[in-house]
Amino acid sequence: MTYRITCLLLIALALAGCGGGAVNNQPDGDATGGCKPAPVNDAPPANKADDTPREDPFLYQKVQAAPVGGWVALSKDGRSELLKHAKPDLPKDLKYVAGVCNTKAPGGTEGESHWNDWLKQAAGAILYHASKDQMDLAAAVKEYAPKIAAGVPEVKTEGEVAWTAMQGGEVQVIALKNKLGTYIVVGIILASDADEHSSQIRQWAASIKTE
Repeated sequence: MTYRITCLLLIALALAGCGGGAVNNQPDGDATGGCKPAPVNDAPPANKADDTPREDPFLYQKVQAAPVGGWVALSKDGRSELLKHAKPDLPKDLKYVAGVCNTKAPGGTEGESHWNDWLKQAAGAILYHASKDQMDLAAAVKEYAPKIAAGVPEVKTEGEVAWTAMQGGEVQVIALKNKLGTYIVVGIILASDADEHSSQIRQWAASIKTE
C-alpha cells in the first residue's frame, strides 16, 4: 500500500512539474502563456480619390449671348404666360437654359389686368438645349417647330441659324449649334412691330456662344 501511494505521489509531482515548467519558461513580460498572437494586419489603405473625369450635367447651360438693347431677363412666370401661346406641352428633351424679353413681366402677385397689359406689348425669346449632337439646323427646325407651334415650317437660313415663323408669325422657332450641341430658341411675339422683334430675336439667337 505504501508503495502504491508513493508511486501516485511521484506521478502527481511529475505532472505538476511539467505544467509549472511551461509557465516558468515564459519570456519576461509575456502574458500570453507562451502562445504568440497572430500578427495584426495594418489597416487597409484609404480609398484613393477617383480621378475619373465626370461630365458636368449642367454643362449645356454654360452659354452666353449678346444683350439685346433694352431687353431684360424673362421671369419664370413671364415665361409661363408667353408659352401659353405655343402648344401646351413642349418636347420633353428640351432643357430650359435662359430667356429674355423686351419688357419686364409683372410679379407673380400682380393681378390679371397687369398681365393682360404686359402680354399686349411682350416679345420674348426662350433658349432650350435640344441635343448633345450637332444636328443639321434645317432638320432641327423641321423636327421641333411642329411640336412647338401650329403650322407647317418653312425653313429659312440666316447666318449661323435656321428658323421658321409659325402661327402667322406669332411664334418663331430657331435652331443653332455649338460644341455643346444643338439649341432651340422659341420666340413669342405678341407686341406690335413684330418684324423688328423677330429680327432682334434671331440676332440674339445667333449671338449665343459657349462660355
